[in-house]
Amino acid sequence: MSLLMFGASQLYSYSYTFDLTSADTVEQTKEYFYKDITSISVTKKGIEYPNPRPLGYLIGGLAVFVFGIIIGLVSLAQNEFASVIFSLIVIIAGFLLMVVFGYSRSLAHYMVIKLTVPEDTFECVMNIENMVRINEMKSLIRDKKLNY
Repeated sequence: MSLLMFGASQLYSYSYTFDLTSADTVEQTKEYFYKDITSISVTKKGIEYPNPRPLGYLIGGLAVFVFGIIIGLVSLAQNEFASVIFSLIVIIAGFLLMVVFGYSRSLAHYMVIKLTVPEDTFECVMNIENMVRINEMKSLIRDKKLNY
């Protein structure tokens, strides 16, 4: 979590970082004079993550998979090898329906803001919906730098 606060001559930052797998935390405050800020960069990034589809794909795929196994066992018992090939195709189709078609990929976009001052940088992540606020922040910093 990061907070940026804008004073008359300084920008104040507060960051609290925590690890969900341990008890590690880092709490940090910094102050930057507007006149010392050398650059502001905003980078749009995206991360792709698996997005499971409804449970019907899993249940349907499992049903087709089991149906293929039953056809295969019956075909082997009756020595019908043409039906065994058909059962293998049905088993593969059930597996694909469960595993491949049951998931899609989604892309989440976010913005990385980086403020650079001599010998230090501040980075934080913001939602892409806050682009108006990001542009207002950049404009405020530019105005403050010109006034000092």
